[in-house]
Amino acid sequence: MRLGRAVAFLLLLAPAPAGAQWDSRLELVGFGAAFAQREALASTEAALPDQLGQAEIRWDASFQKGRVTLAFKPRLGAEKVEWPEGDHQGTEVFVGQAVARLQLTNAFSVSAGREIATLGPALLRSPSNPFYPDNGRANPARELPGIDVVRASLVPSVRWGVTLLGHVRRGRLADDGTFRRSL
Repeated sequence: MRLGRAVAFLLLLAPAPAGAQWDSRLELVGFGAAFAQREALASTEAALPDQLGQAEIRWDASFQKGRVTLAFKPRLGAEKVEWPEGDHQGTEVFVGQAVARLQLTNAFSVSAGREIATLGPALLRSPSNPFYPDNGRANPARELPGIDVVRASLVPSVRWGVTLLGHVRRGRLADDGTFRRSL
C-alpha cells in the first residue's frame, strides 16, 4: 500500500512527457441524513437508521499519449450509521475504476479494466442494463460500483455504433451470488 501511495504522489508531481496529456481532479463528496421514526415503522424490518453520514474523497487521474489512454480512480470512503441497537462506522480504500484503452483506428477501440459499464441513455431506470438496473438512482450521492470488463467498440459514425462487452469479474458489485461471466 505504501508503494501505491508513493507512486500516486509522484504521478501528481510529475510533468507529462512530450506529446502526452495528464489530467487530475480531486473531489470531496458528502451525504448525511437524520430520520424521525414512528414506533410502528421502527419495529419492522424496513426500519431506517436514526442518522447516517457518508463521505468520499475521489481522485480521478488520466494519462493519454497517442492512441493509449490510462485512467485511475481510487477512492477513500468513510461511513457512520446510528441504529437504535448501536452504531456502525468504518472506512474503506478501493479502486473505483482503472482502465487501459487503445484506440486502434478512429472508429475502433479496445479496453480492459474496472469501469462503470452503463448501457443506453436511461435517466431513472434501465431494465435493459444487466449490471445496474436502478441506474444508481437509489442513492445518487454514491458512485456506481466499477465492474471488471473487456470491451471492443466500433463507432463508424455519430448515428450508430456497436459495443461488445465481456463481464469477467464482479468488481465492486455486491456479492449476492448471482455473478456469471458473460459476453
